[in-house]
Amino acid sequence: MARTARASILIHTRVEPYIKEFTASNGNIKPGHLLAFAASGTVKPHDGAASQTAVPWFAIESPYTDVESSTPAVDTAYASGDIVRTYMGLPGDEIYAFLEDEGNVAIGALLESAGDGTLQAQSSGAAVARALEAVNNTGGSGPVRIKVEVVQVAAPNA
Repeated sequence: MARTARASILIHTRVEPYIKEFTASNGNIKPGHLLAFAASGTVKPHDGAASQTAVPWFAIESPYTDVESSTPAVDTAYASGDIVRTYMGLPGDEIYAFLEDEGNVAIGALLESAGDGTLQAQSSGAAVARALEAVNNTGGSGPVRIKVEVVQVAAPNA
C-alpha cells in the first residue's frame, strides 16, 4: 500500500541535521511544533503569538516510537518528561510543521508563531518560515500540517 502521509518532519536540509534532545515540560508537544524553552530548562510549544524572538526550532519525530503502533511517529505526541528530539532549522530547510486552527495561507506567505506551537500568517512577529503550499484551515477543528521553508535563524532565546 502506498504511503499517503509524510514519514518525517525534516523534509529537506542543506546540511546533515544536528539533532539535540531536551526534556518535555508537558504532554502537548508533537513533532512539527515550534518550540521554546520553559523556565525549568525543559522545552514546550512556543507560547508567544507574533513573538519577535521566535526562532525556527522544531520538535521532530522520535525514532523510538513503537513500530507496531498504528499511529505514525510524526503524529505521536511526546509525554511530559519524555526526551524530545529537536532541530534548529537553517534557511532553506523544509519542515513539515503545523498551521494554526482556522489558519489560511497562500504559497509564499511568511509565517510566525501562533503562540501554541503552531504557525500563523505573519502579522507583527518574526517570520520563521515561508509556506511552500497553500493551506485553508478556516473550517478546521484543530491545527493541520503544512510544508514550510525556514527563512531565518537566531539563538534559541524564545
